[in-house]
Amino acid sequence: MDMSLPMGDLELVQQAIRHLQGESKRSSPPRRGEPSTSSSHSHPQPLSPMEMFGSSALGRGGSSSSSSSSSSHEQVAPLRIVTGGGHALPTALTDFLQEQTKIRVYIEASLNFGHQTNTINILFTLRSIGYEGAFDIVVAEPEMIKDLTGMFPWLVEDPEVTLTAREDFDRYSEPLPLCLTGGFDNNDNERLPIPTLEMGVNCFLALQPYRFERLSNDSRSRIYLQPTDALDGMPDDESQLTVIDLCNANDAFLEMSYQPPYVPSTFAECQQLLQSSTVGWDTAPEELEDSETARQQARWARTVHNQLLLFSVLFSGEYHVAAAYGLMNNFSLKTDCSANILYRYSTALSLCPAKRKRSVIVVFHANINDVLLKSKLAVEGYWGVAVAAMPDFTSKAQVREFLRAQLNNEGNEILVLTVGKAPQLLFNFCFQQGDLPCIFEGEGSVPVAFSRGAPFLYMKGPGAKSGESFYPHLNGAYPKLSSSLHRMSSCLFDTALSDRQCQTYLFKFFKMSFDPDSALCRYFKRVAAFYARPDHNRLFVALELAIQRLRALAAREERARRLESKDSKDAKGSDDDEETSS
Repeated sequence: MDMSLPMGDLELVQQAIRHLQGESKRSSPPRRGEPSTSSSHSHPQPLSPMEMFGSSALGRGGSSSSSSSSSSHEQVAPLRIVTGGGHALPTALTDFLQEQTKIRVYIEASLNFGHQTNTINILFTLRSIGYEGAFDIVVAEPEMIKDLTGMFPWLVEDPEVTLTAREDFDRYSEPLPLCLTGGFDNNDNERLPIPTLEMGVNCFLALQPYRFERLSNDSRSRIYLQPTDALDGMPDDESQLTVIDLCNANDAFLEMSYQPPYVPSTFAECQQLLQSSTVGWDTAPEELEDSETARQQARWARTVHNQLLLFSVLFSGEYHVAAAYGLMNNFSLKTDCSANILYRYSTALSLCPAKRKRSVIVVFHANINDVLLKSKLAVEGYWGVAVAAMPDFTSKAQVREFLRAQLNNEGNEILVLTVGKAPQLLFNFCFQQGDLPCIFEGEGSVPVAFSRGAPFLYMKGPGAKSGESFYPHLNGAYPKLSSSLHRMSSCLFDTALSDRQCQTYLFKFFKMSFDPDSALCRYFKRVAAFYARPDHNRLFVALELAIQRLRALAAREERARRLESKDSKDAKGSDDDEETSS
């Protein structure tokens, strides 16, 4: 599919700009969109946290106020258990998981929580395919425990989950068969010289995010194996270490991703699952005489409370919604690119005649370069784009008043709204359920974006040092479209292109995004179907191979034990014969 603009579309863009120039102050009443009807989810849904971790993991009680959770009267849909996205999994994999009572997990620190998100996503996936044992989580840095329990509240509530800082972890305390991680750079102060020894396991499964091997020569998806008798060795003893590079072992592994994390099908379920995170939202942090930790918890509770109220209105059907994250200071975008990205996205969207409602671009950053963004918008003055940060709310009525002030009263059609860091469940919900193309840079957001079945803009900046497309080509089926979409997403931050050039390219992207029968939308639906299959899932494919190697290792160790036992019995029998003859 060619994403270049034919003359007809160029004329439409020019007409739209002339129209905006002539109506820089809109006097007509705001357009009201028809409330969107919830699509019937006939396909199986992943496990909910309630099914995975029990009601205690949800922390459902203890809300300090009936309004703290912005509770809705909408009924939460019945929750269903599925296996592997509805596809059959190898019995060797499910049998192995049912045999395990505990799996160790290692979580590295990473910029913007990509490795942490991928690793926690793996825990959801293992629960969803039948693993009922414990998770012994070791984190690289003590400070990560607070961040993880804030983003994933169930971690601290579930009795089968333990969190230990690496500096407090004793590798000799409980040797286990398996440790895994969803992102593993293994460098700097966090380096594990020999991962199996450092974690006290026979098998250390080091997985990387989607296509991450193309971004870093050191970050490889590998299986590390050592026999049990080697686990008491010195940390630098590699004599019995076996390492398998998964990309070398399987040519298709590079394009594999993960099963998407759990995303509620209704916002009411989001509210239910995050209720405990809002406890104490109405306590002013500055009034607390406790530790700074207590004040941070109070600020976090208020942030989540505000976000739940805001999202309950945004996802009521009155607005188009887009999610944006990864706009600055990350692996591939080394500087703050937020102003250019949001300017080009919002102005191209404002040109699109297919949008039927006012639109809100939800930015999951605490701060953006709003001064430059507002300055760029003010130069021409006719775009109808507002820029704001999420204030404190106490009710849905306040949310509606705030949105009306930013949009309807000012004649704007689009609002760029920063909301800060959010619980992962809410972040996932916005990325998957938003009806406008989402924007992201990091591989941690890939599984939820791939599962949308709808367009997204996946940016890879110059810092990635890779000219290849990170859009899936689906085993070679879409090489040209993948490359075209890669160039399209680069328009958002590429300063070598003028703003007007980018707006015209993005215009066609938006135009096709609103047409569910377009070649563009059909491609993204195929992306979702492709990554729902277990044989395209990094975790399932790698774990199956790791299990094969663990079984073979256990068989060798059992044979060695039997041989040693036989030799011992033979030696004892020989000694007895000598004593008898003497």
